[in-house]
Amino acid sequence: MFEFGPVITKELPCQPGIGPALVRALADPELKHLVDGATEDPHERIVTKIARVSTAIGSLGNRQLDMLLLTSGAGVEGEESAMQVAAGLSDSAIFCALIAVLQSDLLALDEDLQRHLEEADEAFAEFACMQRVAIKLGEHLKIRPSHVCV
Repeated sequence: MFEFGPVITKELPCQPGIGPALVRALADPELKHLVDGATEDPHERIVTKIARVSTAIGSLGNRQLDMLLLTSGAGVEGEESAMQVAAGLSDSAIFCALIAVLQSDLLALDEDLQRHLEEADEAFAEFACMQRVAIKLGEHLKIRPSHVCV
């Protein structure tokens, strides 16, 4: 699975002008990690790419997302923001992923709720811990578990 580690997600938005560069890097057709494990079906590859990009940066807070995606490159007026760069790409998957992130909600769990969600019960015993959390949260929030980024 393609994801950023916590060090990167904490430091990424702090780098001036990194948003447009990140978008260009994510749009590189040679970056195969975004679609690893997907079938050759073009639709599934696009959906997989969107899901993985949005999951990778979806844990950032609103302020961090604003800095990364909406601030002009290098903080210089007249430079394009990451969203402007993404909107200009021939492949719209990156733009769609960023829009999905901007429209999503971030839910922080306290330790007690997290422990409760991580507990294995018979119905979910075969799933990994974080998959169980996504499934249970999806049920409670009435959304598909695949739309829960944990």
